[in-house]
Amino acid sequence: MERIDSDKLQSSWLDTHFNPMKSTWLSENLQYMNRNFKEIMKLMDEGSGLANGVDIYDPKRPQLIALVEEFYKMYHALAEHCDQLELERHNPEPLRSGLEQGSPQLTPGTGASFSSGDSSIDISKEHYESSSFSSDSESESINCTESTYNSKVTQMNGIGEQQENSELSTDSIRKIKEHASYKELVAKNIRYQEELRLLNQKLQQSENEIARLNSALEKGQTVAGDLQVELQAAHDEIRARDASIEDLNARASQLENWIAELQNHISDSSQKAEMLMKELEVAQEKMQKSNEGTALLTAKFESERRQVLELQELVSGYKSDVSDRDLTIMDLRAALSESQQKLVTEKEQLLLQMATCKERQQTFEAGLKEWECRSKLLEENLRLRENEMNAMKQWHDIEKNDMQVDIHHLKESLASKDNQVEELNKDLDRLKLKYDMLVAEKDGLAAQIQNLLAEASAKNDQVQQMEKHMCNLQKEHQELIAGSAHAQKLVGELRSRVEQLENEVDSQKVVISDGAEKKREAIRQLCFSLEHYRSGYQELRQAFLGHKRHAVQAS
Repeated sequence: MERIDSDKLQSSWLDTHFNPMKSTWLSENLQYMNRNFKEIMKLMDEGSGLANGVDIYDPKRPQLIALVEEFYKMYHALAEHCDQLELERHNPEPLRSGLEQGSPQLTPGTGASFSSGDSSIDISKEHYESSSFSSDSESESINCTESTYNSKVTQMNGIGEQQENSELSTDSIRKIKEHASYKELVAKNIRYQEELRLLNQKLQQSENEIARLNSALEKGQTVAGDLQVELQAAHDEIRARDASIEDLNARASQLENWIAELQNHISDSSQKAEMLMKELEVAQEKMQKSNEGTALLTAKFESERRQVLELQELVSGYKSDVSDRDLTIMDLRAALSESQQKLVTEKEQLLLQMATCKERQQTFEAGLKEWECRSKLLEENLRLRENEMNAMKQWHDIEKNDMQVDIHHLKESLASKDNQVEELNKDLDRLKLKYDMLVAEKDGLAAQIQNLLAEASAKNDQVQQMEKHMCNLQKEHQELIAGSAHAQKLVGELRSRVEQLENEVDSQKVVISDGAEKKREAIRQLCFSLEHYRSGYQELRQAFLGHKRHAVQAS
């Protein structure tokens, strides 16, 4: 509504003060001036529409609007005065009478006087307090009006009364230029604030990535702990199987002693011993399989440790990115200090140039104080961010040291466990050697038994030949009968013992099968955990690649 009223007032003012038939040149210049004024106001409205999204209040905007209005009024006053001079030159008497009746005048000693009634251009300040406009477009429009004004002033150079008005217009243009330079500084400060905001967002993203990497490292540590527990369980199973093998070896030695005592039942006991040997071989094969399972578990643990090292490398890469961001923040701080120095120098220039305008100086000082407060707030925010970054660095160093200590402990525990496995293997080799020695002793005893049988047959031949010792042979026969009865009792006891051993072997087989089933279940759970960790690693890798692409695009 205010723009429409101003346009109506301009058209009514032109209709009442100028006649196109009297001065075509003057009417054309006024129409050109009106078009420029409308363009300036349009640019102001467009600038206000762009600044609504930024929420920045420019305290000098109403003053700039007042200066533009003053320049516009001065131009119209000059045009009116020129028209009056033309009329005075052609017909001086009626013009003088009309001037004495109250028309506006311009004299060399005074400025232009305007009534605040219908012919003034009233633009409310509240309409422009919450808006700002582009400095480049305004400077272009102001330069355009300045060139137009200078061309018109040179064309009217013959009129002496226009000199003081041209000086007033140059002062207003100078003030507009000073205001435009101030707004350029404000725009630079806004741009720096936007860059700081983007850097803060990037820092927040990097902190989120570091937190996610730390969570991934914690998951890796938990998985490593689970693998260590499973490895300990596998070692316990190996120890239990070694103990069972030692028990079987002890029972085999007992059986060998019983076989040595029972010479009449050597063949049966040797067959049973061979069966026990086969079972021992089966148990040894199962033990070898369990050793292979432990080797697979150690290999999986080594792969998990390599993944932990890779994650540590990723954390170091992110730390280097954070240091690069710190360097960019330092550069921005340097640029901000330079902008502050420029603001200080511009402030001194404005104080020197605008010593006579106390009210405007106060508003400029208020604006500068406000920007200084904002810069101090920005510096405090930067200090807080730097303190937070230092705290994050210390925390990451502590975490890194803790992780290195944990990795060192894991290495030591792995080395001790490897030594234990080697010792167990050595014990197993020794037991195998003992078993081989026992087998050799058993073969020697079997050979001795055969020799004894041969000697017994020779003695029986001698007994058959020697009839004199018949009584002794009968006695020996009775003793042999008694011994055979005792031997049969021993054979019955041995058979019952063998049945018990067979039952125990069956129970051992059941236990071994249960242990194998538990081990397969543990391996299945390990596969599930490894698959989960692999998927987490893929997500982490994709996130890191995406972050790296964003960093490359940002650079």
